[in-house]
Amino acid sequence: MNFSIMRTGLRNFISSYPSVYFFVARPKNDPRFIKPDTEFVIEGFPRCGNSFAEAAFRVAQNKDVKIAHHSHASAQVIRARKQGVPCIVVFRPPEAAVTSFLKFSSDTTTIRQTIRQYIRFYRDILPYRDGYILASFESVTSDFGLVIDLLNKKFNCQFNRFEHTDENVKRAFELVDQLTLERTGDTATDYSPNQSSSDELISRREVLERITRDVKTLEKASLSEANQLYQKLMDAQDC
Repeated sequence: MNFSIMRTGLRNFISSYPSVYFFVARPKNDPRFIKPDTEFVIEGFPRCGNSFAEAAFRVAQNKDVKIAHHSHASAQVIRARKQGVPCIVVFRPPEAAVTSFLKFSSDTTTIRQTIRQYIRFYRDILPYRDGYILASFESVTSDFGLVIDLLNKKFNCQFNRFEHTDENVKRAFELVDQLTLERTGDTATDYSPNQSSSDELISRREVLERITRDVKTLEKASLSEANQLYQKLMDAQDC
C-alpha cells in the first residue's frame, strides 16, 4: 500500500472544500496560504506557469507584496473570491500540465489521480469566474504585463506591470531559482532554464515522451474529460 498516493488522493478531495482544506492542510505561518492580510493570490494546477508568474510579479513590484501561491488547491481561489483578494489563475492544456507534473511526482501520485486533480481544480473554480483573471500559460510566459494590466483593471488596484523584456525574464527566472532553493533546498528542477544542461534536457525529453504515451493510452476517458474542460477555460479566458 502506497501511503503517499493515498495521502495525495485525500488532499485532492478536501481541496474542494475551503473550510476543511484550510483546517487540515494549512500549517500556521505558511506564506503560501491566504490570510486576512493577503494582498494577491496566484494559483493554478502545477506546471502551468505558477512559479514564473509569482517571480515576474515580484520582480515588477517595488515593495514586498503578501502573496498566497502554490497551494494548487481550488479552495484558495474560492476563498480569495470570498475575501475580495485580487487573484490570477493560470492554466495550460491538460496533457502538457499532467505529463510535466508526473515527471517529478510519479512516486506520490498516479496518472489517473493527476488528471482528476486537474479536472477537480478547474471545475471547482468555474462557478467563481468573476473572482479572478484567467490567464493561459502562453500569456503568462509571453506577456505577463498584460495579465497584470487586466488584474489592475478588474480589481481596481495599482500593481506595477511586468515589462516582458529579455532582461526582466532573466531576472524572473533567477528569482525562480532563488525561491526554489529557499523553499525546497534543491535547484535540480527544470522550473528555470538556468538549471538545464544539454544532457539533462535530452534525458527529461525522453522521460516526458514515455509519460505522454502512458497518459494517452492508460487514461483516455479522463484525458478526454480534461480536454473538454480545457476548452471551457479557453472560452472563458481573459488572456
